[in-house]
Amino acid sequence: MNVRILVGIDGSQRFAPVVDAAAKLATDEHGELIIVYAVDWRPIAEEAEAAGGPITGTPIDPDALIQGLEAEGRTFLAQAAQRATHDGVAATHELYTGNPVDVLLTVARDERCASIVVGEGHVARELLHRASIPVHVVAH
Repeated sequence: MNVRILVGIDGSQRFAPVVDAAAKLATDEHGELIIVYAVDWRPIAEEAEAAGGPITGTPIDPDALIQGLEAEGRTFLAQAAQRATHDGVAATHELYTGNPVDVLLTVARDERCASIVVGEGHVARELLHRASIPVHVVAH
């Protein structure tokens, strides 16, 4: 059975070093990657609501907000998977909804991942405290 390595990417183009590091780890360990993007729209909606509703005078359409975030996530996932498989690394990818830390911990447990690879930031810091498997933090 292949070693499963979970890769968490965020909504930025800075995921390339994270995917590259994970792909190298997968190659070294004869593993496969599970690339995850978590859509967490709640903080955006809560921030907008706290500000009085509209953002820059435009009413908030929660469905449009969620659809936009999911579309962006699917785009990033496809780019990340293409980057990972370019060097012959097996990779799957999946979009989830929820808190990124909770999503990554749940997927890691359910998929029996050997490690998690993420970029720097608050998600990495929380994973380092909560994960029961190794967490590799990659500088952006």
